[in-house]
Amino acid sequence: RGELVSGRGLDRHLGVVFQIPAPLLATMPDPRAIGPTQFARAMRFLTDEWLGDVTTTYAGKCVLIALALSLIERSLLPERPGYVVSAGKRGSGKTTVVNMVSAAVLGMRAAAAAWSADPEERRKTLFAALAEGAPLVAWDNIPLAASIQCPSIEKALTSETYTDRVLGVSERRTVPATTIQAFTGNNASAAGDLASRCLTARLTADRPDPENRAFRHPDPIGWTLANRPKILRALYVIALGNPRFRDANPAPAQTRFKVWWHLIGSAVEHAAAEHAAHVAALGLDPQPGCAPASVNFRDIFAAGERNDEQSSGLATVLEVCRQNWPAGFAAADVAMFCGRADAEGEGLRTALESAAGKAIKILTPTVVAWRLKSLMDAPVAVGDEVLKLRYMIDRRAGRFMVGRSA
Repeated sequence: RGELVSGRGLDRHLGVVFQIPAPLLATMPDPRAIGPTQFARAMRFLTDEWLGDVTTTYAGKCVLIALALSLIERSLLPERPGYVVSAGKRGSGKTTVVNMVSAAVLGMRAAAAAWSADPEERRKTLFAALAEGAPLVAWDNIPLAASIQCPSIEKALTSETYTDRVLGVSERRTVPATTIQAFTGNNASAAGDLASRCLTARLTADRPDPENRAFRHPDPIGWTLANRPKILRALYVIALGNPRFRDANPAPAQTRFKVWWHLIGSAVEHAAAEHAAHVAALGLDPQPGCAPASVNFRDIFAAGERNDEQSSGLATVLEVCRQNWPAGFAAADVAMFCGRADAEGEGLRTALESAAGKAIKILTPTVVAWRLKSLMDAPVAVGDEVLKLRYMIDRRAGRFMVGRSA
């Protein structure tokens, strides 16, 4: 609703004890005094000064600002996105920027969690973090080019609470799932169901030793801590001044994370638009390679899904099948095509394995039918169209058809 809940000491109505340092509390903005200029200045400070050394696009910086606001408002979010910070080269500052966000909001570095190849180990680590009420968990140094998938993490991101067995005892416990999760790795990306649940900020490097480039702030975490009141004020300007809170009939929330977009996504989108308009109107020089522009988190989520290996594989399967069998096809047709000793046959087989998430060890019509049935009724963008695979029973024989999604 655009209200700042704060104070000193016990608030009996809320049942909350506030322990906010007076200098920090004094920096909080008055929501009634926030206008376009305040939005623009806040975004300019955050993107050009605080995140000035972070080598990502303007949209990437907006994702990092959204991460900071998610930390601030995490207790209000029934669902929350994950945040992937990826780069093509070690030393690009992935872990540093997550620690900068944590230092700005929490006053300390992020709690790092080692990524394990064992889903059970990840599940235990996640449950321990949730049970402790950790505000932020940074899954650090994910393997090179890894496709990040984990049913436990996916469930935690889209639930208010998380239930699991307590380690070492025969007891199940339900805990709040308010912890914000970030992932760092070189060319790592969210895949499968996690692709639609994550926002990505990709860092770039223009030299083989990016850690030795010139920095505006040689100690970015120390600078963040020293300027924490200014950073928090700018973040609260963006959050509290969201005009959506004053709209009597706001437009429907976008993205699958409805409350998150209402509170955070729409606020960052509005502030980015005001920043771009302010820079254009005054003829200001933007930071090189990071000119302010409008952002749309729905499009950022969609881009992540398009880049997902499974979605890309599904798009290839549907496109090839529609081109070769526009009137429909049987699993045996696809099996025969995949068995061809040429690039097209191998390409379809690889795409089918990627889309289904399972290898085809023995190429038979039955195995191919199982893989195809796992892809049914899943819409995917193919060029300018949205297609999906359907299955029909015709004269006791099953046939597949690729058509436009209604």
